[in-house]
Amino acid sequence: TEIKQVLDYLFRMLDLKYGMTEAEHPSFIPGRTGRVTVNNEKVAYIGELAPEVIKNFDLDMPAACFELNLTDLYRNIGK
Repeated sequence: TEIKQVLDYLFRMLDLKYGMTEAEHPSFIPGRTGRVTVNNEKVAYIGELAPEVIKNFDLDMPAACFELNLTDLYRNIGK
């Protein structure tokens, strides 16, 4: 929930409303991944990192993050 709070804050500061749907992405655990949209345009993924990613980055515990496409996001600011 902490990473979602960061996402909420970011979009609130940018004065953007966003939606989220279930999604799949190889970096995240299946069933624990969301696709973030702004104005019906896909701008980000959010979720819990897959064990392989945690191992590859030499992390000691599970982690969650989001991957944000800034080009797609900026295109939606001011719409």
